[in-house]
Amino acid sequence: MPLFRRRRDRDAGDASTPPTVLYGSLSEARGDLDAAVVLKGDFGGQIYVTAPVAAVEANEVNLDRLLVRLDEIAWSDNEGAGRSMEFVHAPVGSVIPGGMGGAPVDAGVWVHEEFVLHELEEAIAGILAGRSTELPPFPSLPLLNRTYFCGQDPSWSLVFRSDGTVLRADGAIGRWDAAGDDAVLTIDSHGLQAMAAYDMVLIQRPGTALLTEAPIELELVRN
Repeated sequence: MPLFRRRRDRDAGDASTPPTVLYGSLSEARGDLDAAVVLKGDFGGQIYVTAPVAAVEANEVNLDRLLVRLDEIAWSDNEGAGRSMEFVHAPVGSVIPGGMGGAPVDAGVWVHEEFVLHELEEAIAGILAGRSTELPPFPSLPLLNRTYFCGQDPSWSLVFRSDGTVLRADGAIGRWDAAGDDAVLTIDSHGLQAMAAYDMVLIQRPGTALLTEAPIELELVRN
């Protein structure tokens, strides 16, 4: 299942008119000072990365490797279908159309917020700048020291700690254990379990009030 599951009823063409000039390769696009590289997934339903070609030092092989890795993280259930790398005429300040609002072309590297949430922005920018060729291993789930909110029971907000404990908003302390793609937590005093599965939930960055979609949903199960 994808780490970033989202509704597919979002229009894949909900931004501006698509670019009319496309290039067949990175080398061809370098002849246009206003060309941009665009990495997409889910048949245009999500734009992963945009950057002016002038800011890209990576070769096309490494760009394609990055695209494959981002697609594995975001849309693994598509099994590689629907991902694409495009080189288009798109000056800085323009908008690339796509699902989830499309994506701007900034002076530097633009990365979709879901990869920013998982702290991959710097690594992605490093690959485009030619400083590296591979993303680091994707962090294990759940993300530590972040606050998770359960959609089924808003009174449950949980913080997972590296020592295997989990802290609930009311001060109750339980244990969590990761197993494969899932994690199970138990707070014995309340006789509840929560199974963490890849799906939507709100997550809050430490020290901020920002709530962002994240890949774990806590489903409460009574023993």
